Order: sequence, then C-alpha cells, then structure tokens
Amino acid sequence: IPTIGVEFSDYQRILKHFGRKITSSSFSTYKFRPSLSKKQHIDFFDPISSEDVQAVLVSCKNLVGLKFWWYDGPFVFANYLMPHLKEFETDVNHLTDFNKIDAFFKNHTQLTVLCTRFHNNRQAHYAVDLSFLSHLPNLKILVLTLDGSNVRGTASLSHLNHLRKFSVGGSYDKETDLQILESLGSVESLVTLELTMPDVSHVLRGIERFKNLRKLRIFGDGVVDILILAQLRSNCTDLHVSCKMLAEPNSLVDVVRNLKKLKKIELHCQVALSETLCEDLAKVCSSQD
Repeated sequence: IPTIGVEFSDYQRILKHFGRKITSSSFSTYKFRPSLSKKQHIDFFDPISSEDVQAVLVSCKNLVGLKFWWYDGPFVFANYLMPHLKEFETDVNHLTDFNKIDAFFKNHTQLTVLCTRFHNNRQAHYAVDLSFLSHLPNLKILVLTLDGSNVRGTASLSHLNHLRKFSVGGSYDKETDLQILESLGSVESLVTLELTMPDVSHVLRGIERFKNLRKLRIFGDGVVDILILAQLRSNCTDLHVSCKMLAEPNSLVDVVRNLKKLKKIELHCQVALSETLCEDLAKVCSSQD
C-alpha cells in the first residue's frame, strides 16, 4: 500500500501488523510506544510529555522527519542521535540551555528543513542564540518564530548557502529584524522570503539585496509603502502583502512594471484603487504577458 490515511483509536494493533510498511505517521495521542523499522516521518498534533518524547527517540532509530506541534518541555533531543533526520519541527521554551541546542544540531548537520518556535514567556532577560545555525549548511527551509525574544548570533544566517525559503515572525524589534535581513542578504540561493512583523517597512528598505528572490510574502499590522517594493529584483514572480494600510497605492503601477516576470500579486489591506489606476495596471499587465 503506497499511501494510507486512516484514523484509529487502537494504533498499537495497527503498528503491530503494519509497522514494517509505515513510512509516514501522524499521532494525536499522549501515549506512544512504537517501534518502526523503516525510515519515517512522524507528526504529533497533541501535547506530549518529555517522557513520551524520549520514548519516541529511543524506539525510532530511522526517523527522517519529526514534528511536534505542542511541546513545551525541556530540550531532551541533545542526548539522541538521529543520523537520517532531514526535517525537524519543535517548540523551545525559555528554560532551554542553548548549549544543548548547539550540541544537538552539531550532530545533525544533514538537516534540510527546520521549523522552531521560541517561547520566552515574557522573560525580559531571555535571548535566542541563532549561532547553532552555523552547523546546518544543508538547510533549504528555515522557519523561525521568535515570540518577542531578544536575538543574537544572526551572523550565522549568512552561512546557509543552500537556503531556499526563509520565514520569520514575532521579533517585535526593528534592530533585530534589520540584522536578520542583512545577514540573509548574502545568501544567493534564497528564492522565498516570508516576513511576519508589526511594521515591515523598515526591513523592506534594501530589499534589492536579494538577487534571486522570486516569492515575497509580507504580513504586518502597520502601513506598507508599496513604493519600496519597486526596489525588488525583476525576477520576482509572486508578491503577497497583508497589512493594515497600503501607502502610495499609485506606485503600484511602477512596482508591477519593474517586476517583468510577476505572475501573481495579492493585496490584503485597506486601499482605494481608482479607476485610472486599475486601467494603468491592466495596461502594464497586458504588455508583460
């Protein structure tokens, strides 16, 4: 059976009979004691204890992908080696020792996908140290949720020479945002950039540094000056802007004219497009078909 998607209440019996064939599993349960021989992806959609997490790591030696949606326990992963692991997603709480994080990723340099949510629980002294990223030269997708944390070690982002997609949200600090984007500016492999910030205009200045960017997705609560996006390189094909208000909407024509390869544009914001502006946009779009 190449693919099967069924929900069972008694997963133990299923694993007993089909365990050797399973390559991808999603579990919505607190108790988990599988022993699967094949390389596999496992997703946990419910909260899980640190004891059960460790049981997973002991039982499943051939994990390729591991995802925890609701895990706020200690970072126990540093004590385990998963030589086949390519994709990893988890939460990191404010009590986590970043030396353990560094040790874990130092032994898992083969990772290609990493999604991490850092929770600081409103601890003013808490700081996220991104230095561990220097151990992950093979990363292709990186998603960081910073939850208002202070950040250091942003220079390590410049070492991700194979990164294709980067998504960041929740820093709430303009200086941090700028440091992150400046470090990424030298990563020529980057083609997709997603920014979720209260105010994104300050980081969009200098957006032209991303030479091969094809998809830009912006999510913010403030005002976005569309004129800044005219600095985008002409090979951008997909532009998405969600914000409270769009400033200088008449500049939209110049943006579209500059993006000669643009295939899709989405605007989710308060903006009044005049009939003249719509006509001009239609002319520019038709001339670039």
